[in-house]
Amino acid sequence: MARPKNDENGKVSESGFRIRRRVLPSGAAVFLVDLGLVNGKRRRQQFATITAARNHCRLLAVDAERVGLAAFALSDHDREDAVQALRMLAGTGASLSVVAAAYCAKHGPPKASKTFQALCDDFLDWMQTTSRKLDAKTPGPYRPASIVGIAGQLRRTYCDLGDTPAIAITADELRRWLDAQGFSPVTWDNHRRAVGMVFSWATRKDGPLDRGTNPVSGMRPPPMARRNPAIYTPEVTERVLRYVESHRPDLAPSFAIAFFAGIRPEELRRITPDELDFDSGEIRIPAEVSKTHQERLVTMSDNLLAWLVRHPPEAGKPLGATAPAVMHFRKGMREALGVDTPKDIARHCFATYYCALHGMDATAEQLGHESTAMLHRHYKGLARNRASAAARYFAIGPKPAEEATLLHLVSATA
Repeated sequence: MARPKNDENGKVSESGFRIRRRVLPSGAAVFLVDLGLVNGKRRRQQFATITAARNHCRLLAVDAERVGLAAFALSDHDREDAVQALRMLAGTGASLSVVAAAYCAKHGPPKASKTFQALCDDFLDWMQTTSRKLDAKTPGPYRPASIVGIAGQLRRTYCDLGDTPAIAITADELRRWLDAQGFSPVTWDNHRRAVGMVFSWATRKDGPLDRGTNPVSGMRPPPMARRNPAIYTPEVTERVLRYVESHRPDLAPSFAIAFFAGIRPEELRRITPDELDFDSGEIRIPAEVSKTHQERLVTMSDNLLAWLVRHPPEAGKPLGATAPAVMHFRKGMREALGVDTPKDIARHCFATYYCALHGMDATAEQLGHESTAMLHRHYKGLARNRASAAARYFAIGPKPAEEATLLHLVSATA
């Protein structure tokens, strides 16, 4: 077979269609056939090999002469729908365009169509100004971290689909795009959910799109392997906390609260020691701080009280250290102790061991979960047969004052 030709711009082309090689994040190479502008938007089709792309270009050239490129803008579902409609109109002398014009005359034209990128921009603006989460049971604005995460997922999507009219985004097209990115199942589903949020917002009663135009409806995510969260043994937890005491005793309060109360890092960074009630043995998480926007009281275990008495947090300052400070410290700790530091490891440890001692309901209340569903899914198996380990875990206390001072001096001179 002849090698593909280069056009006047030096690009690979076949039968008048340009072919572009693209390397996916996974490292695999794919070949994109540029179909040009179809109904005002640029269309591309992806293939695993250059041979498949060239063969498809040849077929397109033949079909283009017969029906024109506009036909390729239709999904398989739309083509089948058009065929069925033409069958119903057979013998009436009416065309699909005549019927469509009559429908619009009776019911009014469809809402103005924006490009997908413009729709995403409007949605992100709404996220930053709304006073209530979309389809959420609890009031409150989206957090900046959530907005940044969703914006990144949408930006990745509209880099390829941004010029497409929003009403023209179909489930088939979105699925093809997602499958072509080489995403892991979790990342695949995160991008699907982000697009779904945009269309759920846009198709509300006062939204910019008509209802029933959400391409995510009915899309099922790929099978995902569910793994139990990583946890430390009580012995490893004690090694970590001893390292904190000897190298950064100022971080001891936040680490102790994270391990023995399971409070989220973002919540810890937004409360001060004023929320610690040593008389009742509770930590108050205000509604405006809580991830679920519901106030809760977290019970302090006896060993956590001992940690906070031995290492009192500084008044007026957040109980949680900043994310960069924690990341820098954990890097040194990983090298010194040879332990991994998975995300939310302290909260996972607390959930597992507290559940082993107190059960699902009490643990869900401590963690701020509205139900025990997540605990059943992720922690029930972990907590089983760990009662003795849990007892050792919640017996980990701080070093006596004299010993802790000696450890700090040794660390400072090392």
